[in-house]
Amino acid sequence: MLVAEGLAGNLNSILTDSWQKRIRQEKTSETFENLYRSKFGDTDYQKACDAREWLHNHAQKADLRAFLMAENPFSAID
Repeated sequence: MLVAEGLAGNLNSILTDSWQKRIRQEKTSETFENLYRSKFGDTDYQKACDAREWLHNHAQKADLRAFLMAENPFSAID
């Protein structure tokens, strides 16, 4: 199997903590992506990813988050 995967000469690096940590992180990311895709559907998942990236990079992201999360952002009461 190691030969088939091209890892035969990398056995020592496969057993290192950093290699194992990277594998766990990749698996976790994959698991969450699959969870969100199944929950939202492919189209809405992609829209959410795009919106998230836009918001993350925006200079006024805190104010935008507050606006989006407010029940009624046009009211001083709610």
